[in-house]
Amino acid sequence: MSEPLSDEYIAQVVQDARRHQGSWTGTAGTLGAHCMRLVKEREQMLEANREKEAGGAMLEAAWAKYKQDGPVGRAVYGAEGDLPATTEATPAEQLCEKTAEVIRDRRPKYGGPKHHFARTIGMVNAAFADVLKRPLTEADWATIMILDKIARFRGPGATVDGPVDIAGYAACLYEVMDRTD
Repeated sequence: MSEPLSDEYIAQVVQDARRHQGSWTGTAGTLGAHCMRLVKEREQMLEANREKEAGGAMLEAAWAKYKQDGPVGRAVYGAEGDLPATTEATPAEQLCEKTAEVIRDRRPKYGGPKHHFARTIGMVNAAFADVLKRPLTEADWATIMILDKIARFRGPGATVDGPVDIAGYAACLYEVMDRTD
């Protein structure tokens, strides 16, 4: 069928399904129940699509306004109360921007964290097979590297790159960890 289902057709399906509502057993009742479920799921999908289109329209309007007006200042909130609007990045934003630059720089050199950590952890697992209760994973390696960066940062040779490295390995941890969400 290439034609979309008309509202009239859906109304007829609902009417036919409800006609058999008293006998939700047997073939007719089962088919009626299936039809009602499909109609309900269709309505939910259409509503989700309408919401998505509305969101897309809002995004397009915001983008058009941005293109017309250009970037605007943003309020920065902190412990001292509201600060005046600024277009300057906060130290935390600067750290995240620097971290993104480092990640973009390292990926072509070393590969993505999944493959790079798998190579490294394979060597570590082989070297420590006699003391490990289970093989380490890529997520374990990211955690080890975060701890290593914290230890370095807390030592006498701390550098400003420490927080960038920690944030970068935290991002890598997120990329390689098993998520069920």
